[in-house]
Amino acid sequence: LQTAQAMGERHGVKITFREENNRTSGVNYSNYPDYRSDMYNKALRELERVMKDLPEGFLKKVGRLTDAGRLEIRLLDDYDPDQKTTRATGYIDVADGNAAVCVSMCGNIREIFFHELFHMMDVQFLNNGDGYKNWDDVNPRNFNYANSYSDYYEGKLNKSSYLSQGSSFFADAYGLISPREDRAQVFLYACLDGESGRFASPGMQAKLSMICRVIRENVSISDEEMPIWEQYLFPGESNEETRNPEE
Repeated sequence: LQTAQAMGERHGVKITFREENNRTSGVNYSNYPDYRSDMYNKALRELERVMKDLPEGFLKKVGRLTDAGRLEIRLLDDYDPDQKTTRATGYIDVADGNAAVCVSMCGNIREIFFHELFHMMDVQFLNNGDGYKNWDDVNPRNFNYANSYSDYYEGKLNKSSYLSQGSSFFADAYGLISPREDRAQVFLYACLDGESGRFASPGMQAKLSMICRVIRENVSISDEEMPIWEQYLFPGESNEETRNPEE
């Protein structure tokens, strides 16, 4: 607990887990026994590495822009929201004035965190203005999102022609579900190492450029800083008007 508190103070967030999540979330969690405290320590170390990759003070700035005024990071044990077999690896809690990024310690903490962090920003302030008004213009003509999570989990989206290497407009099949998931997946992969090839197409450059611009318009970042999600912006390839006229 002391480690979590110290990390939270360094990064301007509140980090909670275990019994505190049980008390505050209203969701049922199955906790590791005390002798598995190594799992918590491992998760905290990975979370620290993730947060260090962000611009200094970024999470504190994001928190100030939320309804809660401060960002909370909840590290979850194995989490089953519906008491069924399908497990959720992350989600955001913005109910009742909360601003919590919830991350399962049973999954890839780095990937879950970046995906859910973008959802938090998207819901709380990025999508409130006109920043995304041209989002559909960077998709192929006549494209419609699936608006179905079941289609993804049933594998129906994996063979989409829109995922063709070199001409893709989407980070992966999960981004075909909705604009919200599309943006979160673009941001996620932009924050990972070794993903430059995923951003080689003009369509992906256009989406990444728009996301980077909207973040800078809302969160104070100096011109000298290059946040991790801007690492794959290629000079001269970030035209947000890009569109495939053949689709």
